[in-house]
Amino acid sequence: MSGKLDKIVGHGKEAAGEATDNKDLRREGRLQQFSGDVKEKTDDAADKTKDKVDDMSEALKGALRKDK
Repeated sequence: MSGKLDKIVGHGKEAAGEATDNKDLRREGRLQQFSGDVKEKTDDAADKTKDKVDDMSEALKGALRKDK
């Protein structure tokens, strides 16, 4: 499940838990929202790292072409 979907479903569970006074469901919803946040942040960090590696690779290729 994607981070965004986890956050949406978790919010729904938390709201249902609030409406039914179900502490376990409310807690499960909060945990699922937190899990969604972590997934989104991890994906963002991975994307940024990949972009930096790609930039460095292109710079290195350009430097090697100049040396020929």
